Amino acid sequence: MPVAQWIEQRIPDPKIEGSSPFGHAKSMSTKKCYLRIDGDTFWGISAGIPRLLELLSDLKVPASFFLTTGGDDSWASLPRIFRENGFAKRILKLRRSYLKPPAKIKTPPFREIALNLISRGHEIGVHGYNHFHWIRDFKYLTPLRAINIIRQSKCAFKQRYGVTPPYTGAPGWRMSFPVLELQDELNFDFASDVRSAYPFLPKSSKGKVLSTVQIPVNLPTLDEILMTGGSFPFPLNNHDIYCAHAEMEGTGYFSEFKQFIQLNINRGCTFHLLSEYPLSPPLPQCQLAFDKIPGRTGEVLIAQK
Repeated sequence: MPVAQWIEQRIPDPKIEGSSPFGHAKSMSTKKCYLRIDGDTFWGISAGIPRLLELLSDLKVPASFFLTTGGDDSWASLPRIFRENGFAKRILKLRRSYLKPPAKIKTPPFREIALNLISRGHEIGVHGYNHFHWIRDFKYLTPLRAINIIRQSKCAFKQRYGVTPPYTGAPGWRMSFPVLELQDELNFDFASDVRSAYPFLPKSSKGKVLSTVQIPVNLPTLDEILMTGGSFPFPLNNHDIYCAHAEMEGTGYFSEFKQFIQLNINRGCTFHLLSEYPLSPPLPQCQLAFDKIPGRTGEVLIAQK
C-alpha cells in the first residue's frame, strides 16, 4: 500500500501556482511532491548523502535534508530491545543497511557537505542532538533538560555546518511537548516533528495554539514498508511528502530509491523543497498524541483531528 493505514485522508490539492527552480516541465497533470532526507549517523552523512546528492543532481530533484548534531552513538539504541516489542526483529529485518557500516567511520567533512548541499539548491535543517540518545530517553527527560538539548542542537548545528538551521525535525518523530512550545521562541521557519496527512498548527499541552507550522511526513518510510510487507517503489500523489534516510536509501537500498524517484518523475511529479510547500491559511489547529503506526516499534507523535 502506498499510504500507511493510520492516514485517513489525503492532502487536498491547493490551486496555487509555482515552479521548481530545478526546471521540470509543467503540465496539467503535474503533481507537486516533496522529498525529505534524514542523516542520522556519521556513516549516513559521510557515505549516504554524497551518493544521494549525485543522484538528485542527475535527476534535477531538490530535497530538504535533516542532519543530526552532537555525538554518534548507535549503541544507545540497545535498551530499546527490552523496551520496545519487536525492535530486535526490526534490526535483523533491516540489516541490509544498518548492520553493514564500514569497520571504521571517519568524522565527515560536515561544512563541506553542507556547502555542497546548499550550492546545489537543497536546504538543510537540524535533526536533533545525538539522534539515538533522544529517541531512547526523550520520555524520561525533565522539561528543562529536553529544552536545553534542543537549544544545544541549534548551537551545535551552527558550529558543525556553518549555518543557522532554519527548520527542525525531531529524531524518530518523538517530541517533547515543552520543546514544541520552545520552537516559537527559537524562530524556526517550520518544523517536521509529527506524522500527519497535512500541515497544521499544533496545540500545546494546555491548548494554546503555537505559531511554528508543522509540515509532517504523510507517507510510510522505507523501513516501515519493509517491516509491514508493503511495496516499494510506489507512485506519489499531489503534495505527498516522502522521508528517506541516508543510511538506507543512500546505501543498501540506493537502487530502489533511484527507481522510486524516476518512477514518479515519469508520472509527472515535480519535486520541491519543504520550505516551498504552499500553505493556505487558515491552517488546521491540531492536538497531538503519541501512538504506534505500522512498521515502527516505538510510539511517534501524531496529529489528531
